[in-house]
Amino acid sequence: MSETNKQMIRQMIIDRLDLYRDDAWQPVAYTQTFKNSSLMNMSFDTQHEYKSRDIVHTLQDIVNFVVVPEATIEGNVHYHGIIISIKKRKKRKWYNETLPTLKSMGFIKIKKITDMSRWIDYMLKDFEDFEYMIKNKSYQNNYLTHNYNDTITETQENPNKNTP
Repeated sequence: MSETNKQMIRQMIIDRLDLYRDDAWQPVAYTQTFKNSSLMNMSFDTQHEYKSRDIVHTLQDIVNFVVVPEATIEGNVHYHGIIISIKKRKKRKWYNETLPTLKSMGFIKIKKITDMSRWIDYMLKDFEDFEYMIKNKSYQNNYLTHNYNDTITETQENPNKNTP
């Protein structure tokens, strides 16, 4: 796996951050691990195919985001990402519907990002292990550029509170 490809994906993430950042919402780190399901015994690619649909479907209309798949030690899929901003007029839905839906899928962790560069490096730490990220151009098209066309003007009620 080429370091150049990893740098390209890293730059795409940074570009999305620059494009969709909102002064009223600090981007937060997002980690999603799933509950046991019939998919757990399937290949990583099969798990990724189905679980990524769940993630994208849940997030796409509410927030601007990037997610990167990773395998657990057991070979199960989980995701690291960045919730860049909440879309206009979607804050209530984020807190009342989207977060509970994500929690119902399994364990989620959302936290303030203190060093964006280190978090992006962490998100991409296993990048070399998954050749399909580069071979399958749909990864770049569907995960890094999906649904980033809404204007972001949503504000938080408490600007000092960065995590839900």
